[in-house]
Amino acid sequence: MNEQLYSQFDDFVKGISNKDKIALIHDIDPDGICSGVVTHHALQRLRGRGIDVVHHQKPGEIPLTKKTLEVLKNKKITKVITTDKAVDQEPEIVEDIAQFADVLIIDHHKVYFDFNQRKYPHRILLMKPQILGSPVDPSRYCTSKLAYDLWSRHVDLEDVAWKACPGIVGDIAYASWKNFVDKEIKKYKGRTPKNPFDNIFGRIAELISQTECYDYRQMKKVFQILFTARRPHEVLNSSLKKYAKVIQKEIDYYAKNVKKLAEFHPGKELIFYFLKSAHNIKSNLSTILSMKYPHMTLITCADQGTFVALSLRRQDQKVKMNDLVEKALQGLEGSGGGHIPAAGGRVTKKDFLKFKKRILEML
Repeated sequence: MNEQLYSQFDDFVKGISNKDKIALIHDIDPDGICSGVVTHHALQRLRGRGIDVVHHQKPGEIPLTKKTLEVLKNKKITKVITTDKAVDQEPEIVEDIAQFADVLIIDHHKVYFDFNQRKYPHRILLMKPQILGSPVDPSRYCTSKLAYDLWSRHVDLEDVAWKACPGIVGDIAYASWKNFVDKEIKKYKGRTPKNPFDNIFGRIAELISQTECYDYRQMKKVFQILFTARRPHEVLNSSLKKYAKVIQKEIDYYAKNVKKLAEFHPGKELIFYFLKSAHNIKSNLSTILSMKYPHMTLITCADQGTFVALSLRRQDQKVKMNDLVEKALQGLEGSGGGHIPAAGGRVTKKDFLKFKKRILEML
């Protein structure tokens, strides 16, 4: 274990004061929401109040944007914490932030740039499982669990441990943290069915994802509902249910008609699926279909105005999805990244056919 890095994290936490103005930038999938909520609870207990500014970017905006940089400047932020965001993919914006604020990055994507090896006007601390020396596959050491483990070094979070669990299940990491999740399920008298998405935390993960699909601008509401909830069933019975019903109907349609609507390339073990859904269901649908076709590379695409949004899955990990999307986007206008079994991104419409041609050539 990298004791020096843990020590630097401890110093970062000890350096937080009530005078600091802290911003949290979280991803909007279940792992991003849950790790952000855990962080919010930790800061509230550490200094008597939580995060001052909670911010998220649009779907597909993986690195930090110039717009986010301006928000942080205008709010006079002194410390920035990011959860489940591969912000080291484009380090320049993070380095710009370090001109006026300390930055703590809690994430589990692959390492693109190790800020820990450089000196900046303010501190940039990159906390990823592989840098910390964890034996757990980084794609399975999801940010929700990592955030819970890190903050638990300084504050008791036992009563909100369940809030990390939807992120764990949602990131297909249940097998790695089964004991942790099952303990929380038992605490709230839930079941442990074979499919983890059928347990109470899997259902919350789906509720979070379905709300994002319906309208990503609702994620502030999702964050607040999870943060204030005292029990899992408060989330399940919340107003988020109305979004889930609409989205589930669309997902069922595209899942049922995949053989009729998608492009199959058996020789390349590839499925290209361009959706015409009114909502952003590509990620949810990708996960569902990847379980049905675990030995195929699945790429679902959706129109997002000037961009085409991308979601890539391959459950047998024969092809690395993060490397595939990054290489296919090189030199094109867009961004992408993620994990070996699951990745995402976006590309401009004018470059989409080039992207598709590269995928076909690479597989």
